[in-house]
Amino acid sequence: MNAFRPSPLFILAGLTVAGALPCSALTVDQALAQYDSLLGNYNAIVFGNAALKSGYGDTEGGLVVGGNLYVEGGALNTHANTPGLALYVGGQLINNGTELMLNSGYASLPNTSGTWDPATGHLTKGGKVVLSTINSSDPHKFIDPRSPALNPGFDMAAIKSEFSSLSATFDGLANNGSVSVIGQTLTFQASNPTTHGAIVFDFDASKLSGSTYKGTYFSGISINIANGDNYIINVLNANGKTLFGTGVNYNPGTNSDQLLWNFVGGGNVTLSNGGGFFGSVLAPKMSVSNGNNTYIQGQLVADQFSLAGAELHFTGFEEPYPTPEPSTYGLIGAGALFGLASWRRWSKRRSTARQA
Repeated sequence: MNAFRPSPLFILAGLTVAGALPCSALTVDQALAQYDSLLGNYNAIVFGNAALKSGYGDTEGGLVVGGNLYVEGGALNTHANTPGLALYVGGQLINNGTELMLNSGYASLPNTSGTWDPATGHLTKGGKVVLSTINSSDPHKFIDPRSPALNPGFDMAAIKSEFSSLSATFDGLANNGSVSVIGQTLTFQASNPTTHGAIVFDFDASKLSGSTYKGTYFSGISINIANGDNYIINVLNANGKTLFGTGVNYNPGTNSDQLLWNFVGGGNVTLSNGGGFFGSVLAPKMSVSNGNNTYIQGQLVADQFSLAGAELHFTGFEEPYPTPEPSTYGLIGAGALFGLASWRRWSKRRSTARQA
């Protein structure tokens, strides 16, 4: 899996960037780099409520939830071995009586009820352990996660606004890719094979029904983009849709860390092919769920999120060029820069995706 390199993660609220352009004026490479910088090392950023249930195993990266998090056991931050904020829940942390194990980093749960035992690193409710930090090596693991000292003060509304602006920027890009069914394979490819850089597709989900696209059956998905190129799939009219039919063979290629699924608009969408859904998912106004035990192999941003019978696997999004440290951007804003210098950024070395 991905290795790690040190670099601070900063989450921005009410962001003003000195000398920078608004999202609508960014080049595609600038927008992708800004997206990557905001997302950082988290496996998922959810603005509302999230649920990890029904056979959920683990989340390889960190997790930020603005609302309530319901979880049925499992482990969090399993592939990191660095200190820092690994779990933030703005509402209540709720479980079914099976504790959530924090394997690395520490938690901030400013509004969660319960009793904290600093000797064991256990948060309990009704006599049952909700969270255990005992396996973490972080120096803050025995501090009460409700402590103001651990609260990063995330402004989730401002963060959602920033991701929404980036989503609109990607949606406004000129389409230079094509989508068609070729030999029972739903194929995404550059309109011009010599085109390099960011390849942009408009994928109309209203034309998708189970395992047919525009009335033509497909049993596999192929994304033919050269290594080193980012590719953005703007998913349109996805409300109420399922991507994709059960048993559809999803072949992501070797550079799924450069794939961004941008879900345009609001509503709800289900990711369900019975295997892995590869790539980074940007759906800041949508409720996202999985079906048929489909696991997520990438990073995710959503308004609401529900995962059942599967795991969140971390494959970090690979921006088109190295993202500068936050100071390079000249960040300013009315007390609007929030961050934790101890949190370490993961490197994005490409590797073969781990299967469920």
